[in-house]
Amino acid sequence: MQVTSAKERVLPYLDDANVGSWFRVVRQPLDDGVVALSLPGLTRRLYGNERWTPTRDALLFSGISPELDAFLSVRSVILPRGRLGTEVWVHVEVPREREGARLMTVLNGVVGRGLALIQAELGS
Repeated sequence: MQVTSAKERVLPYLDDANVGSWFRVVRQPLDDGVVALSLPGLTRRLYGNERWTPTRDALLFSGISPELDAFLSVRSVILPRGRLGTEVWVHVEVPREREGARLMTVLNGVVGRGLALIQAELGS
């Protein structure tokens, strides 16, 4: 998803306090750096570790239960007519089993709604 806002304006919308609300994800920090995520449409919680890259351009999530890998990344781009904008990517890899297919269906909806809300807020 691309927005017409500069990356510096987008990043505060995606900090630890805000990122979950865009995607309607409830984030609960647990012991030992583990985070529990509750997603709309999913009865069980996801458990894993999350961290921002040192440059804070990407939020990484390594799932423990179920095993999955996901990241949200932000980068500056040149938009049509030479305007500066920001691209927000979400990438998720889920297990190949039946559970992974169900999870991907839920995640597609969650990610799509979240990105649409961010785009509406920051301009397209």
